[in-house]
Order: sequence, then structure tokens, then C-alpha cells
Amino acid sequence: MAKLILKSGAAPERSFELKWGFNRFGRAPDNDFQIEDPTISAYHSELTLGLESVAVRDCGSTNGTSINGKRITEGVLLKGDVLRLGGVELVLEMTEANVSVPDIEAPKLPASVVLADGSLSCVKHTSVPAVWQCTECNAMVCAQCIHHLHRPGGEHHYFCPVCSGHCERVGAHGKRKKRSRVLAFLQKTLRMPVR
Repeated sequence: MAKLILKSGAAPERSFELKWGFNRFGRAPDNDFQIEDPTISAYHSELTLGLESVAVRDCGSTNGTSINGKRITEGVLLKGDVLRLGGVELVLEMTEANVSVPDIEAPKLPASVVLADGSLSCVKHTSVPAVWQCTECNAMVCAQCIHHLHRPGGEHHYFCPVCSGHCERVGAHGKRKKRSRVLAFLQKTLRMPVR
């Protein structure tokens, strides 16, 4: 929050709270802030409020604009600086805005249950075995719940439906089937027992 405190001139002491962006000062009633003083032009100056400073631009006024006694056409006004519009002095006061962020509890992830065969269930379907596990949130999901992306070139990516993290197959279900096929082939071809 930034405001200019009127310290001198014919007008009674008051303050002007600046809004974000452009703020026009002058004697004319269609300015953002009207100061009725004979030394101020109808459209005297334009102030632009930023995060830590205020940019000031003189709008071709008759009696000029100055910051801390130095006449300017464009300049920067910092906290505590004195802005002079014609014969009127204003002091910039800036206060830090306090932003409070409320404490929000993270949502609890649904839990898998142990099925009769000893495997874990999907977090969304408690009667269906999980075949994927998220590497980010560790959620266990079934083939129906997994998000699948097939990229050109044959690449497949699997994403968690809970947190969109990368998922990997649980255990070695795919490897076991492939291994058993390889072992069966070897056993048949070599005609010897393979363990």
C-alpha cells in the first residue's frame, strides 16, 4: 500500500492512497486525485505505482514537478521522498502488505487394502488388484485407472490418476511371463530340466 501525504499548500492536510497502475494528479475534476491549488496545473503529473517505488512523469505542468528538491520530467519516488507539484509538497509513505496463507491440510490419499491372494488393491477399486504404483505418491492403481500416453516412435508413458506422477508396473508380472516362455522354449529345445 502506498499513499501520498499532503504536507503543504493552500489545501488542508490530507492523504491520497495510490492504486496500482496510473494515478493522475491535477486541478481538473477528472483526475484520479484533484488538488485545488493555484500552483497546480489542470493535468499536472502522472504517477505509476510499482512494487517498491512510484514512477513520476510531469505532464507539461506550468510550475513543474520535483522529487526531493530536484526538478524532473520523469523520475522515481521512493518511500519517504518528497514530491513537489507546483507549490504543494507530498510525502510518500509505503507500507508492506501482509499476506497470510491459511494452513490447509493435504488431502488424504485413499489406501489400498490387502486382498485374499496377498496382493494390494487399487486405491479406487478395492476389490481389483493393483498392477501399477506411482513413483511420486506411491498410490497403487489398477489397469483401468492408469493414465496412458502413447508417443510417436512407440514410447508408452503411464501416469498416476491421483497426482499425475510417473507409474511403474508392480512386481515383475510382465517379466515372469516372458521368463517362463523363455525357460519353456529352452527346456523344449535343449531337452533338459531348467530350474
